[in-house]
Amino acid sequence: MESDKKNAFHIVAYCEGNSELAKARAKHIRNYILNAYPSIEAGRLPLSWFGVAEEIRRGERTYKLNDSIRFITVLKKEES
Repeated sequence: MESDKKNAFHIVAYCEGNSELAKARAKHIRNYILNAYPSIEAGRLPLSWFGVAEEIRRGERTYKLNDSIRFITVLKKEES
């Protein structure tokens, strides 16, 4: 992220039954990254949080994770 200034890193937190805790976790992770890498702009680390379990589908089965954090790379299109 320090060398590629275009892309973003979405931090998504899930905590079943407690969206405030999920929000606090997402913010804590973002703040940790920003403190460790001060050259990264906060706007490149968008946050989302949910008060539900994260559902993961593998084959025919669906699993629920009561608490989880997901990191999603958001690639920006190059302008022509």
